[in-house]
Amino acid sequence: MTATAADLAVVERWWRHCLERRDLPADLECVHRRLVRWVGRGSLPAAGDVHVKVMAFPRLKDRLRYVHRALPARHEAEVLAAVRAAGIACPDVVAARTVRSRGWPRLSMLVTRTLAVASGAPTPAAMAELAAALAAGGVFHPDLHAGNFLSLRDGRTAVIDLQSARLRRRPLRVARRAAMARRWLAAEPDLEAGVLVRAGLLPPAQEAAVVGQALALRRRGLVRRIERCLRTSTEFEARRRWNGVLHRRRGVPLAEPPVRGGRVLVRYWLGDRTREVLDSAPPVLSALFRKSWWLPGRFSVYSPVDRDAVSAQAEALLDGFERLLALRRGDPAVADDPRRRRQLPGVGAD
Repeated sequence: MTATAADLAVVERWWRHCLERRDLPADLECVHRRLVRWVGRGSLPAAGDVHVKVMAFPRLKDRLRYVHRALPARHEAEVLAAVRAAGIACPDVVAARTVRSRGWPRLSMLVTRTLAVASGAPTPAAMAELAAALAAGGVFHPDLHAGNFLSLRDGRTAVIDLQSARLRRRPLRVARRAAMARRWLAAEPDLEAGVLVRAGLLPPAQEAAVVGQALALRRRGLVRRIERCLRTSTEFEARRRWNGVLHRRRGVPLAEPPVRGGRVLVRYWLGDRTREVLDSAPPVLSALFRKSWWLPGRFSVYSPVDRDAVSAQAEALLDGFERLLALRRGDPAVADDPRRRRQLPGVGAD
């Protein structure tokens, strides 16, 4: 739809607020927030209910990623227009705004009309058929998962969040289709490859190979997700100090005094994160401090509960670290651990 002058005036106000305050304005309800992306829900005079996706670039790696690429709002608006032109249900773009500063990306904002969503999720078959339609329309999406699909009140299935998609302008070849299927199977452990085969996304001759590749990809993705606790990410931050590095969970206070010890505390920290990712276990630790190599001293961990919780959970934390090592090795036994009795989780966005 074409935005009216009244709509564009509100969008301009939202844009200025996000640009100056680095936050969503008060009349937008925050529905999702990460380090680099915020999603809000609001209303425009003519367009009605809308979703607003704002992307910032706080880290150098985020800025470098888009130095020579179209900024996310412009790119996704182009993809959405192509998908809609192909007859596939997707959000209608109201406005796309981006700005750079001295060549570096500064802010990106995409405003889309809110879809009329029905209760209940689409079936795997419906999602697979829509993914096959995207491939037939020349749209390559390397990060498909169930969250990309919605059931609409008119009975159709819609696709959303196409920021990672790429336009190829012609039907995708077999290798591209297999790559889409592989990443999707890695993200969704319960998805059956046969559903993708029957929909035409995955060639039957490649089913067994793609399933094996997806399992390996899932394990590597889980290792990366776990090891983000040692870097600055959505959930963690690494603060460099004169005498070392403090790795901590965002928004979780440090407990005093810390528990000090040797390198085994690094295993505690990684094991704690492994249990959280694989088992959805509540975290025991809130931070790890590692002194610089040239200073004498020990490592320290902090618990948001109390010091005794670290000792009480030591065996469980070390067990979590051993499971991380098994994931690194690609050991299939980690998926059949009798203490878990369930499959590995998918590799969702962190």
